[in-house]
Amino acid sequence: SDGFVDILLIDNVGLRLTASHEANQVSNRDDSTGSKREFNSYGVGLTYRQSSDRYIALTANTSDSDLSDDDNENFIGVDFKWALSSRTQMSGTYSKRFYGDAAAFDISYNSKYIRTSLNYSEDVTNTSRLLANPQNLGVFVCPASTISIADCFQPNSLSYQPDASEQVVQLTSQVLEFDDNIIIRKSTNFQAGYDFSRITIAITSRYAEDDYLDLDRIRRTYSLGTSLAYELGSHTNLNMGITYANITQIASEAELDGESDNWRGNIALQRKFGRSITAVADFSYVDQSGDIDAGVGLFGNTFSDRRISLSLIYSYE
Repeated sequence: SDGFVDILLIDNVGLRLTASHEANQVSNRDDSTGSKREFNSYGVGLTYRQSSDRYIALTANTSDSDLSDDDNENFIGVDFKWALSSRTQMSGTYSKRFYGDAAAFDISYNSKYIRTSLNYSEDVTNTSRLLANPQNLGVFVCPASTISIADCFQPNSLSYQPDASEQVVQLTSQVLEFDDNIIIRKSTNFQAGYDFSRITIAITSRYAEDDYLDLDRIRRTYSLGTSLAYELGSHTNLNMGITYANITQIASEAELDGESDNWRGNIALQRKFGRSITAVADFSYVDQSGDIDAGVGLFGNTFSDRRISLSLIYSYE
């Protein structure tokens, strides 16, 4: 958790007080063994603020850590958010956490037909996490009951807030892994969306590096995906999507080193009948090959899967 207070002194210049607390602990059921990392920091500095979406703050901070090497360490913190125009906005932070220097950055661009977002983040996670966990970058907003990006639209504002009947969609598939080690994830996510006339296209790319703090192991994930919806008629859509992910792992134990290639694709024909009934015919394909054991596969590390499904969906209000 973290927080700050800005006290304006002269015009747009003010005093900032900031503090943060972070604790990560993993233990067995009877608490006989475990691992804990705790880090606190306090700081004071100056802030320049024009509005809620145009400000920058610099602070001088001191750390309070349960590790002697990181205790009473002084560092500079940065926090900014700046709307370059009505279409472009950027924000970022720099500080320290229990593992060292930490940074985050985000930049978004919005035009009439194209919307893009680039995000870099660092997170600490452990149990039941997601490989290359995708970010909700706000490229498309969809009805809560949507089954295709053909039903979605691009918001006309960088700060658009969905209402109760809408959701910001995840444009990427999830690969589950269960792990009880404290892990630092550094990830970069890019999404771009194009929506014009009969065509809606979404492109995603991401890179994630997982550093296992209690193990001498690093896992890297590179992925690229795209989704396309084409309106064949007023009630008929053709939906397609394909995603590729490459996962590599480097560990102190040679038997844990490995690499995995993963392909997922689908093509679907969607037809609406009236206001309440939708029929979908879908073909999907999954192919995985390599020597990394994710811990949840029922068919081993190398397999392929092909499926054809027919669905009839009834929606009521």
